[in-house]
Amino acid sequence: MRRLLFATLLLLAFVGCSANKNSGEVAVVEVNPLSTDVIPLSSFVKDVEFVSLELTDDSVIKRVNELFFYEDKYIVADHGSDAIYMFDKQGKYLSKIARKGRANNEYLNLDDVMLDDKRGVLIVKDFSSRKFLYYNLAGECIDVQSFKENCTHYFQDVINLANGNFLCYEFAHGIQRHSYDGIWEMTPSGDIVRWVLRNELLHPTSSPLYAMAYNTQGKISIMNIEENSDMEYDGELKTIVKYDVKGKTAKDYAGMNNTDYAPRWGQGKMFNTRYWAYNLGRYTLSKWSGEERDFGFYSLYDTRKNSIKVGPKIDFTTANGAQCYPSVVLGNTKEAIEVIPSNLRDAIVVPLYADTFLSDKYASAAEKLLDGGDVEQMNPILQIWKIK
Repeated sequence: MRRLLFATLLLLAFVGCSANKNSGEVAVVEVNPLSTDVIPLSSFVKDVEFVSLELTDDSVIKRVNELFFYEDKYIVADHGSDAIYMFDKQGKYLSKIARKGRANNEYLNLDDVMLDDKRGVLIVKDFSSRKFLYYNLAGECIDVQSFKENCTHYFQDVINLANGNFLCYEFAHGIQRHSYDGIWEMTPSGDIVRWVLRNELLHPTSSPLYAMAYNTQGKISIMNIEENSDMEYDGELKTIVKYDVKGKTAKDYAGMNNTDYAPRWGQGKMFNTRYWAYNLGRYTLSKWSGEERDFGFYSLYDTRKNSIKVGPKIDFTTANGAQCYPSVVLGNTKEAIEVIPSNLRDAIVVPLYADTFLSDKYASAAEKLLDGGDVEQMNPILQIWKIK
């Protein structure tokens, strides 16, 4: 999964919207980028748990990119340090997999990490060397599958399937049309089994944090950034909801590539597109960027009521009154959250970084959560939001 620099996460602004259904099964909701709703955590988060990840000389984590809970262990993938770390339920450091190198059983880059929970195997995608590497939890490489000969083009996102194949996602890159635009199922050796969705439109793109993730029901949720829709894949692809955005989207710049659009980026402008989306069952929480908002906005879609809230702020109080926190704070005013792909079925993970506790607003929380530890010498804290 290709990641943007975390700085782009500092998109903060929310959108208020009205909702309506079309005549078919697919819901359509209106998204107004200038709306000022406040997103209440209390509507979908009942409680919160904090797990401080122990900092040692062997466990210095820059960023939490993926997280898995397996056999009473938290498994944290950090693309920045090209390593996978393991902690117990209390956050005590146990071990790590750090196999960066040029040998066949090593990776050049830790692009994506997936968990095969039936076998207890971690799968690493290393696109630089065009291979999938399979490691057991002891860190031993038990298999290597090269897709160099059969798949030569980049795919932005990937997720493992129960049959051993992979679902791959790539939308245009904003450079030129090529034969690998869309979503397809692929074998570990790179053979295309079938196309799930083809993309035919050239337009500028902004790479999302991730576009596919297993949702809290164990199905694959897909964020279609071209159509501004939420999809679900369970052997077949189904559109759940379409967002009718009242503002410029990528399709308004059809025919332009990223080079054509670059002057607008230089002016700090960005068409309305989602950076990430996470399906919580009844709700879908999304982060957007947009030309109308310097720091973007969030949306919370309620599938049961077919309604949506959109706006620049989050009320961080849970249903039982517990206090949650943003992932990062800049300048004491710009707050952002980052929901991390995980295999948790009743919760979502929003990591906390030092920036939050270095702000005046949340400085007092550091002593409680870090047990008096040094904020500038901390590992991320796993903030686990328990879903209602």
